[in-house]
Amino acid sequence: MYQNSFVEHAIGFRSDSHISDPHDHSLTIAEQKLENNSATKNLWIALYFPSLPILATGQSHNNQPTVVYETISPNFLLIYANITAQMIGIKQGMSPSELSAFAPYIKILKRDLKKEQLIIKKLAALANAWSPTVMIADHLILLLEIGSTLRLHNGLTSLTRRIERSIPNELEDYHIAITPTPESAKLCVKYTTHTYLTDYTQLVSYIRDISVDKVTLSDRQYKLLSDLGIKTIGDIFRLQRSGVSQRFGFEFLNYIDRLTGKIIDPKPFSKSRPSFYADIDLEGEISTVQQLSSGITSLLMKLEQYLTKSYAAINQLDWYFYYENNCYEKLPIRLNQLQRNFVSLYRISELSIKSLLLSDVVINIALYARPQAISELDNTQFLITANESKKYEFLDRLCARIGSHTINGIRCNATHKPEAAWAYCTPGNKSGFFPVGARPFFIFKTPRLLVTRDRKPYFHGTLKLSKCERIVTNWWEQYPIKRDYYIASNHQGQLWVFRDIGTKSWYIHGRF
Repeated sequence: MYQNSFVEHAIGFRSDSHISDPHDHSLTIAEQKLENNSATKNLWIALYFPSLPILATGQSHNNQPTVVYETISPNFLLIYANITAQMIGIKQGMSPSELSAFAPYIKILKRDLKKEQLIIKKLAALANAWSPTVMIADHLILLLEIGSTLRLHNGLTSLTRRIERSIPNELEDYHIAITPTPESAKLCVKYTTHTYLTDYTQLVSYIRDISVDKVTLSDRQYKLLSDLGIKTIGDIFRLQRSGVSQRFGFEFLNYIDRLTGKIIDPKPFSKSRPSFYADIDLEGEISTVQQLSSGITSLLMKLEQYLTKSYAAINQLDWYFYYENNCYEKLPIRLNQLQRNFVSLYRISELSIKSLLLSDVVINIALYARPQAISELDNTQFLITANESKKYEFLDRLCARIGSHTINGIRCNATHKPEAAWAYCTPGNKSGFFPVGARPFFIFKTPRLLVTRDRKPYFHGTLKLSKCERIVTNWWEQYPIKRDYYIASNHQGQLWVFRDIGTKSWYIHGRF
């Protein structure tokens, strides 16, 4: 129950994550400054979850003093102590001998790094609703670029409140930092619980007082800083750049420049698509498709709510039906256009599910989807005309009824070779048409040799030729062609024929 509650939050089911509270207090002085200075293009937010190691163990501490440790041979590392443990004097970095004095009063848990990574990835998926650019840093930090999304979220204050409301309650505490550079956001989020800096002047002034212990350095660099009497980042700023580069290396100087925004900070940001998952347990013996209607309706309503909050849409979804005998059946549905409307999704799902033959009693239904963020270019897809909307809806319902694998579309290929100028594609896929000469509706896959009489083509009678068109492809192709095409006619109708320039032979290639 504990983990299910977290997963529900992590995929965006908190009802207050996007709804403003009419009883919100007035803006604080810090928030007013944020609102006034939020026009900067470079703005980053870092979210630090120090209590994540306790959540990953799967054990509820119930306000009991609890610590999480990790053994990295040969060292024992105290990763995290909860607030109750800190109140009785336990601090991060304590040795086993120091911790043993508290042994009768505290709960000691071993770190589960794999589960930590799983949870932080779910939090990153949740963060895709706030920014399309999300990165996991140092295992416990989410780093987001938010400068380009402020207009979408109605300003910085609105966005930060939405983020704070969306963070799962199971996380005992979290830190938040807003700064103009990603490196400074990572630094400040570990330094204090809340940091709000919106311009470079504020940033440089603020980080001057931060201890160099908060910067990730090698043991040799720490020792050198200590020998020079350097205790804060401000002390580093007073050193000559040539001396810093010579004594600490170019990478350290590069880090200081990225910290203060003097140079661009390229990072391998993850833009993986978020996922949606929800399920519902069914009461009673469900053995017919008609009885599944209420569960399907409930899950699709949750999906529509999630898509609306996330500014996303889907072009595919998967239904899972779990039987009493521990087996399940998967029903994939592919859509020909991005959708997020409950009515359309329900109609298509209903048609697809009617084809199911339930082999046992269904006890659980699950819905899985991979939403896509709707960019400014994609928004035009939701402004289609009524006729186009009906066309796509008809196509989706047809695929749902007889199966998408049985329906193909036809598109043009950018080539002059007639037999290769078209290909199958997914239904509804639009492709350009290329300006070419007259083409028949029916074309043979392989041209057929014609009989000739007096060096003229013959097909159930003499053919009358008109409208010559020469088609010559590139010489470097595997099978180049050199042909003279004609529209030929007799009492059989109009045909499309050609004479091979090399062999002088005549062929029929299509019929009008």
